[in-house]
Amino acid sequence: MTENDRLWSVDTLRGLDMMFISGLGLGIQALVLACGGTEQSWLWQEFMHSCEIAGCWKNVNFEDTIFPLFMFISGLSFPWSLASQRKKGRSTLRIVLSCIRRMALLWVLGWMYGGILSLKFGEGGFHSWISILSRIGTAWMFAAFIYMATKAVWQRAAACLGVGLIMFLLHLCVPVVFSRQYAGFGQHMLNQVLDIMLPLSGMIACDLVRRDPERVSGNRKALELAVTGVVIWGIGQLARRFFHIQSPIGCVAGKNFFFLGWSFMAFALFYWVIDVLGFRRWTVVFTPVGKNSILAYTMGMMGVTYALTAFFFTGL
Repeated sequence: MTENDRLWSVDTLRGLDMMFISGLGLGIQALVLACGGTEQSWLWQEFMHSCEIAGCWKNVNFEDTIFPLFMFISGLSFPWSLASQRKKGRSTLRIVLSCIRRMALLWVLGWMYGGILSLKFGEGGFHSWISILSRIGTAWMFAAFIYMATKAVWQRAAACLGVGLIMFLLHLCVPVVFSRQYAGFGQHMLNQVLDIMLPLSGMIACDLVRRDPERVSGNRKALELAVTGVVIWGIGQLARRFFHIQSPIGCVAGKNFFFLGWSFMAFALFYWVIDVLGFRRWTVVFTPVGKNSILAYTMGMMGVTYALTAFFFTGL
């Protein structure tokens, strides 16, 4: 595999994930109701954000895994992009500046989506400087910086664990942040720190599959990805049970490790089926979306997917 090769599995997985981000779940829910199901049907419930329910995450639904998976996927293609830029002779400073520009662009798009152009602030107008897009941009940028500052997979894995250690230290050394008075800020701090683990782990997963195929077979790479996912998923389960379910450390750490393990396993499955076994024909539905993810996300924000769902399913 050369440095400029693109894995079909990455574009396919990103395309499928973007479809769900853009509202595919709404279409599935509408189809369930059209076929005689109810809002209590398990399939309908799978596309509800159970993590938004007060308490924590006793039951994690499929819809809850969509955003963390996208964060993970955002890191998968960076090693190829970095190798391509370095091959073209671009300096590290220029690459760093391009990462900062990308982060800034996502912040601005998040503000625009939040209504900043209306120039109305507070209730009924623009009310939050932090958005989903800003979280994606910030986490990806810092993950990219960590990746560029390290050389070996074990160093990047250690950095990823270091991010988790920072989260523990914040919890132990700054307890006021996690008091009831500052619970919202503390939760955001944990989320932002742990968000970095997702794209950085995606970059590590990319390193694993970029190894020389003559030395490491595709089947072994897929197995290593799957085993890694199972181990991380298990750590998430232990964190959930070891710490009190209502505590920020138990809830946020458990969720992130759970979602990270799920992302590794999902990528392992797609990589094995598409790139190792070579079953690619069915990916034609998803790869165009995966290669134009920003357009797909913009359509979702503009309500295009919701309008299509209403057009096809309302009244059935």
